[in-house]
Amino acid sequence: MENLKNKKLALILPMIAILAFFAMTLSGCNEASSRLSWKTQFEKSTYYIGDTLDVSGGVVNYTNDEGDLVEVAVMPTDVTYFDTSSFGEKMMTISIGEETLNFSYTVKNLKLGSYQGSQRVVYNVATGRSSSYSISSMSLEFNSDGTCVIYEQGQPDSVAFDVYENGTMSILSSQSYHGFYSNNGLTLFISNEDVQETQTTLYFNFVG
Repeated sequence: MENLKNKKLALILPMIAILAFFAMTLSGCNEASSRLSWKTQFEKSTYYIGDTLDVSGGVVNYTNDEGDLVEVAVMPTDVTYFDTSSFGEKMMTISIGEETLNFSYTVKNLKLGSYQGSQRVVYNVATGRSSSYSISSMSLEFNSDGTCVIYEQGQPDSVAFDVYENGTMSILSSQSYHGFYSNNGLTLFISNEDVQETQTTLYFNFVG
């Protein structure tokens, strides 16, 4: 009986030691993660394709190795995993010392700036034939305030635009356009024409 108790004790003691080790490890992790927290988060959390990082407003509270609580303004060099080459919901990481924080941001599927008209393609539904026309006299300029200036025959028209989570976009003007951005180009479809007769597609190239 005594030998059985000793065997059980020999099995239990290592398990207790292992559990104690993991408890100390987890405690240490929680303590380390609490050394870095947000004081004020970044002002900007929405970007467009090709945008650069903006760390304005980003300040963290950091407890240094001496136990002092200090405020640190986040610099671009403190940020990793920032990427605007593709659209979607993303996460960047801020590193101060050995501590890290995450920050969620959104990249919308459009590059802001000017686009030059390239081609207008009209598809006739009844005949199945397409006709192409140059639209070099037409250009678009997308601004960060959510406006799009349409230049056609030299006359500017400022209207609103929106970009959706699925990557498509729309321009709200006298003619409703919807479409998408891809590879420095914009493809737009005219929404409010009689699609039973014709379907019109406009192509634009990004120029800066």
